[in-house]
Amino acid sequence: MPIPEKPKLKVEPKLKSDKLLPKTGISSDSIESPELETITAKPGRALRTVAQAKAICLRMEESSRERNLKNARITAKYGAEQPFSSKKLKDDNQAWRSNFSTKPLPVLVDRVVPRFSQALDAPRYLTNAELPDGPGNNEKTELFREEITKLIRNKTEWRSLKDSIAHENTLFGYCMVGWLDEYSWWPSFYRQDQGFCLTNTKQTPDSAQVLVLKETFMPHELFKMVSDRKAATDRGWRLDNVVEAINTAMPHSRTAESNPARVYEDLERECCLGASMEDGAKVIPVYHVLVTEIDGQVSHYIFTSDSFIELFGQTDQFPSMNDAAAFFSFQHGNGTMHGSKGIGREVYNIAGVVDRQRNELVDKMWLSGKMMVTADESNLKRFQMQILGSTILIGQDYAIKKVEIDPQVGPSIEMDRFLTSILDTIGGAVTAQKFSSGTTRAEINYVAGQEGEQKDNLMVRFMQQACDMLTVMQRRACRADSTDPIAIEMQKRLLVVMTRKELDNLANQRVAGTIAELSDQERQVIIQVARESVGNPMFNSREMLQRKLTAQMDSRFAESVMLPENDPTEQAEQVRGQQLELMLIAGQSTDVPVSARDNHQIHLGVLGEALKQASKVAAQDPAAMVPLEAMLGHAEAHIGLALEAGQKGDWLDGAIKMAKALRAGIEQIKQLPPDAPAVPAAPAAPAAPAAPEVVVDTPPTN
Repeated sequence: MPIPEKPKLKVEPKLKSDKLLPKTGISSDSIESPELETITAKPGRALRTVAQAKAICLRMEESSRERNLKNARITAKYGAEQPFSSKKLKDDNQAWRSNFSTKPLPVLVDRVVPRFSQALDAPRYLTNAELPDGPGNNEKTELFREEITKLIRNKTEWRSLKDSIAHENTLFGYCMVGWLDEYSWWPSFYRQDQGFCLTNTKQTPDSAQVLVLKETFMPHELFKMVSDRKAATDRGWRLDNVVEAINTAMPHSRTAESNPARVYEDLERECCLGASMEDGAKVIPVYHVLVTEIDGQVSHYIFTSDSFIELFGQTDQFPSMNDAAAFFSFQHGNGTMHGSKGIGREVYNIAGVVDRQRNELVDKMWLSGKMMVTADESNLKRFQMQILGSTILIGQDYAIKKVEIDPQVGPSIEMDRFLTSILDTIGGAVTAQKFSSGTTRAEINYVAGQEGEQKDNLMVRFMQQACDMLTVMQRRACRADSTDPIAIEMQKRLLVVMTRKELDNLANQRVAGTIAELSDQERQVIIQVARESVGNPMFNSREMLQRKLTAQMDSRFAESVMLPENDPTEQAEQVRGQQLELMLIAGQSTDVPVSARDNHQIHLGVLGEALKQASKVAAQDPAAMVPLEAMLGHAEAHIGLALEAGQKGDWLDGAIKMAKALRAGIEQIKQLPPDAPAVPAAPAAPAAPAAPEVVVDTPPTN
């Protein structure tokens, strides 16, 4: 297939930029000292020249060469590499021997990896962020959790992301994800030969002084980032250099990498070793360099990997490294990223022993059915055998010895079980245990407990690190300046039922403080407590039922199936309280405060009837306008708190309509001149929401 001509972009007039790093000067392979004279002095930048950036990138990639070679051998073993060298067997005249992979490593890894991937599918919600207790806050919290979970799980790349993280982390020991701009909420995945950190970097991003991430852009992807010339320049893109990189883009050969060992094994697995280039696709390989400054902020630079041209540079782009990257490590080890070994490195040698032992067992069983022929060495080279029907014809110079070779199947199988158990112990017991008939229940429970503890340790560690990643995704998706259309639509739906302050409060929380919060364990406890409290007069039965339905389904389901609350005792107390307040408002013109815990529907029902009567009196007696306005102000306070709590319904719409009509009439009367011949009648109040039909004795007046 012919390679298409590269597009020629027009180079516009050169833009001057003082931010461009000088090409020469400092060429150290580490970041620079801030050179502080005093604590208040302005520090120098950690990265100062292109030559210094190049030295850092090359040194970090070169220092990972040995690790990359080991990963290549693990990749080969995972790809069902033969246990023996075919060439060596042939040279030793042993080409007859079995030489096939029984896949001990792939079987183990492919049982462990889905366990981590599926752990992110098990929770109902991927966030446990919540608003403090308050009217309507449970519904807002439930909606936020649902929207964030749908946003992440509906993303086409979600399955690929979590599977890639689980596989790389489990097989090789660690990996990382990164967000390389301020606005995108979706991370990019980097395996060990694409993401590099310094030696002794701890297993949290904030401990990383420098991160180097390798990425490959296609010309149209890079052009899209600079299509808005002014915005791209303001952000730090070097337009002239970007244009040059796009125009000189070439098909990329993965075997031309500086550390091609693991890439070679990938190509062999893909059956692409014969392809010198990948279908002619033109690309621009780049290095992302993230550097922590002396004040903790992170500067970001992009360089082409071949000629090391600076394409992008923005100082202090991220508040911290935690906002730009998230780390995954399979084990604690010595506490560093490089000290975390995956299953592949732990069991590589054992898997090789298992493979060879199984092949030798096959050879023994194959040889056990063969006959042994003896003769002079010269005759053996001319040995021929003929078979006629059921008869075997052999020359008289050969002697047949009846020797049975014992394949020793039993000990070999026991050895295989022993080695497999070691693999299981390292991998977290993924193979079903088989117990003998004499095994006691206590022994079975002990083994099950040990296996469960190992699985839990690995799972808790992975889920804690996944929560770090999900927290950044949640915070970025809810930013007011987000540019992702799907995230913007999600925010619009959430802002219909909550304020921006409430949304920011939820978005800036960690998705889960503990792993139990992200699991169904808490919901199961709520359901169990609700069942045990049935009929107990010390509990609020309706509230318990509502919480049970919310735990089993969600708050909207509970609200839709449960009948409206109708507690005669509460209604009587609320009606009586509002009647007492009316006595103070109408009789003494006292300003009575409104509580957020008031039942606004009941209070407005009582106020509606009182306002209707007071408006009729005010139409005849101007002096009655003062208590009317005081009662209206009290009703408006109830309406305001009801709206703030997110309450809805026809009763609230009717109360709002009534209050607006009365307020307009009162304002109209206030605008009349004092010497007006007559006071026009105040407009009749619309029908107020009916108060609950509860008989309450009116308290006697003093």
